Amino acid sequence: MANVLDNLRHVWQQASLTHRMMLIGIVVGLLAVVGMLVHWSTKPDLVLLYGGLSQGDAAQISQKLRDEEIPHKVKDGGTTILAPAQRIHELRLTMVAHGLPAGGSDGYKILDRDGLGISPFKEKVNFVRAISGELEKTLMLIHGVINARVMLVSPDQRLMSRGKQEASASVYLKTRGSGKLSRGNILAVTNLVAGAVKGVRPEKVVVVVNGQLEAGQEKDELAAISGSLFERKMQVEQYLSSKAEDMLARVLGPGRATVKVDATLTTKTVQRTKRTFDLANRTEKKVNTTSKSGFTSGKGRGKSSPTTTKNKTETIEYDTPYSTEQTAEGPGVLKSIAVAVFVDLSEPIDAQGNGKEGEAGAKKKMPTVKQIETAVRNALGLTDSGELTTSITVVDVPFQRVASGQGELTEEAGIFSTDFILEMVRRGSLGVVVLGMLLALKIFKGKKAMAGDAETAPGEGAGATAGASALPSPAQPQFKGADKALKMKISTALTNNPDQVKQLFLSWIESSQGK
Repeated sequence: MANVLDNLRHVWQQASLTHRMMLIGIVVGLLAVVGMLVHWSTKPDLVLLYGGLSQGDAAQISQKLRDEEIPHKVKDGGTTILAPAQRIHELRLTMVAHGLPAGGSDGYKILDRDGLGISPFKEKVNFVRAISGELEKTLMLIHGVINARVMLVSPDQRLMSRGKQEASASVYLKTRGSGKLSRGNILAVTNLVAGAVKGVRPEKVVVVVNGQLEAGQEKDELAAISGSLFERKMQVEQYLSSKAEDMLARVLGPGRATVKVDATLTTKTVQRTKRTFDLANRTEKKVNTTSKSGFTSGKGRGKSSPTTTKNKTETIEYDTPYSTEQTAEGPGVLKSIAVAVFVDLSEPIDAQGNGKEGEAGAKKKMPTVKQIETAVRNALGLTDSGELTTSITVVDVPFQRVASGQGELTEEAGIFSTDFILEMVRRGSLGVVVLGMLLALKIFKGKKAMAGDAETAPGEGAGATAGASALPSPAQPQFKGADKALKMKISTALTNNPDQVKQLFLSWIESSQGK
């Protein structure tokens, strides 16, 4: 150890001011990097413990973690808490044991705190608050909902009031990110609230999701109908597309067919009444006969007697049986369906560019475009009728595919994610420290060798001739002499004694190889 310190001291004394400053900078930078790497490697990996918390729940959970001296981080305005990944499940069980998070509302626990002598008004208010809290907890169970607020209005029913006031409810939901709830979710929320609160009809429930009105009295009925029609259109198209693609994938193979469907739905409500009469089974209901008599005088100058006339009218009323049929068609009825099919009927190609053959040795027989069109039409039920218009187009075209080797490389490249790289850097921090130490030792070793060569240079030049003595020693630092004078000495020595200069250079090279 003493020899190492002496060598370091000797190297430090032989080094110039510039090299000393460089060594100091390298050592200080290395220590800073080592400190940061050590701090980073010892820092715990924080992951999500709870998200979407109320301020009260976040404060209680954070205080509990501080009491147990567990490192954690609060972000997103106090609604998200991060904790060490190694203890995430243990901490969640611990928080549940302490009743955290409480969910922002006590629910029916409010009624447990009611004491004796409570007024009817306060009892009613606590009951409404309890129902609101339980509804909030239930609505937060919907996938994608991170926070819910429910406000109930239950008006007083008085005997002398003229009009009857109905109960109503308002629901505010906050979803994760920019996600939206489907029409079915909105209907579920309105019916859930209406079923839980006495006197509230689904039409009296106002639902607001992320600041956007989704259901309520002021909601545009046309927009609501358009939204439901659009969802039905998407459902029909997805169902028919997947049905046809599954059938073609079994026949042609995966990735060799794609099907797109466009469905047109009616947007009007039509009511029809049809009455059919059965004339074959009619019966006589009533017969009315009317008779009328009259006299007609004779014509001419002769004396003729008057003539008596009688008119008889008969009216028959029939009782005809009939049937009445009433039909009503609402919006959403299929009006037309258009199907576009792209298939690849080319021969399958393997990785070597050769056609694959079947197990029996014969090439796989592909169906024709006409056969595929007929099969898809029958599978989707595209029968031309008076009310439904259908059309289908099948196109045979080679598909663009990614080679199997490229696909495997893409999947393997997925391991080089950000988390994987950070973990590798963290584990390799010790290697960085070792490399830094080796670099510093190499620098010190180089300075030591330079100083030793400077000390042995005078001895090597003692046996040289007078002509060759003008040459500088090989190990002598070049910065001690001026460049111009050094060039002049080398030129003079080469002119006067070239053989001795050659011998000196050979001995210099041999001595360098021996080291």
